Amino acid sequence: MPYVGADFDPMDPAETKDLSLDFTNSLRCDDAVSTVTWSLAVITGTDASSATRLSGDPKVSCNIVTQRHTTIQGGVKYRTIATAITKRGETLILYSHVRGKAPDDNG
Repeated sequence: MPYVGADFDPMDPAETKDLSLDFTNSLRCDDAVSTVTWSLAVITGTDASSATRLSGDPKVSCNIVTQRHTTIQGGVKYRTIATAITKRGETLILYSHVRGKAPDDNG
């Protein structure tokens, strides 16, 4: 499961943001993303409801996939994972991290 190499900016628990990952470098030249599913796993901290932090349906635009993230909990670091099925039937996975800002966190 390849890490994209950079984390998303930390989110305030009151924020709602669309986060995107780009599968272009993972695809053959004659392939494209057909469908995508997202999941969210807690890396550090506690959040018994992490699955509820993903809102709405994921979007696919060319090879960039997007999912709305909301109410990310302060002090919790998550792994946000996109699993794409390509038109050739391959399954590709990319992930990054997003951290919730704690009340005393400046960034």
